[in-house]
Amino acid sequence: MRQASASGHSLALYIFSGDQEEVDLILRQVRSGGACVNDCIKQMLNEDLPFGGFGNSGFGNYHGIWGFMAFSHERAVLQLPEAFDLGSRKIMSPNL
Repeated sequence: MRQASASGHSLALYIFSGDQEEVDLILRQVRSGGACVNDCIKQMLNEDLPFGGFGNSGFGNYHGIWGFMAFSHERAVLQLPEAFDLGSRKIMSPNL
């Protein structure tokens, strides 16, 4: 665990163990983009799971909705009439 933690952020972490407490400890203490327990690569092949890294291992997640969200920007838009009356004051939209 020391070596894995000292190497920075791994793209993937593979743990082979039959001891669930050990698995949980490693998952808590070692940062990685993804992890697979008792197998290799399958977390990347599953389109229902996000795949990606952070730090030196990449940016964002890919696959399915995660890929769409990683390369998208949500923008809030509030559209008002050109002008609306607040009693004696008239407010104009700055973009019109």
